[in-house]
Amino acid sequence: FVFSLLLPAVLLGTGRGFTLPVLPLIARDGFGVGVAGASLLVIAPMAGGVLSTLPTGYIIDRFGRRMTLVGAPLLSSASAFMAFLAGSYWEFLLYLTIGGMAQQMWQMSRLAAIADSVRSSQRGRQITGMSSAQRIGNMGGALLGGILGEFVGLRVPFLVFGVLAALAVIPSYY
Repeated sequence: FVFSLLLPAVLLGTGRGFTLPVLPLIARDGFGVGVAGASLLVIAPMAGGVLSTLPTGYIIDRFGRRMTLVGAPLLSSASAFMAFLAGSYWEFLLYLTIGGMAQQMWQMSRLAAIADSVRSSQRGRQITGMSSAQRIGNMGGALLGGILGEFVGLRVPFLVFGVLAALAVIPSYY
C-alpha cells in the first residue's frame, strides 16, 4: 500500500507543487502576459482534468488500470519536460493542459484500482490516504519549487516535476 499507492501520490503531488509558485512569474517575465494570462496557466491543468475525466474511464476499461497507471505519470513527465522547453505562451499552456489530463488519468485509474482490489471496509482509508499524501506533496513541493525557482531559474521546477513523475512509474509495477 505505501509503496504502490502513497509513494506515487507523494511524487506526483510534489512535482505538481514544484510548478505552482513559478507560474505567475513565468507568465509575466517569460511570456509578458498579465494577470489574466497567468490565471489561464493556473486553470490549464484543471481544464485538462475536466477534459480527460470521461475519456479516462474508457481508457481504463479498454487498456486496463496498469497501463493507465504507468502511462499517466509518463505523460505527466513528458508534459513537464515539454513545458520546460516551451517557446511560446500558447505552447506552454498546451503542455500544462496535457499535464492536467495526465494527472486526472492517474487519479481515476488509482481510484479504480482501489475500488477493485481493496476490501470495502478499507477503501475510504486508502482513498483518503492517497489524497492526503498527494496534498502533502503539493504543499512541500510548492515551498521547494518557490525556492528553486528563485535561486536556480523559473523553469527548473518543471525539470524536477518531470523527474518525479517518471519516478512515480516505478511503484506501479509492484
